Amino acid sequence: TGERDKYNRLLAYGFLEGNVNYNKLMIEQGYGHEYTYQSQPYEYQEEFMQAEDRARANKLGLWSPSTCDGNTKQPAK
Repeated sequence: TGERDKYNRLLAYGFLEGNVNYNKLMIEQGYGHEYTYQSQPYEYQEEFMQAEDRARANKLGLWSPSTCDGNTKQPAK
């Protein structure tokens, strides 16, 4: 895969101090989705999928009934 998607958005991993993967952190907290671009596996795919599963199970962020309740295609309540 390339560095950019079909909309020319940069595809990158971000790391915080202490080698914390920012992408994974956002998914773990329920503020992002795992997304597989063009069906191509990538380095952190499994970790991101597991992080999203945990966020959904714990109803965090986007998965909370007080926000989107998992329906991210509609505005928040």
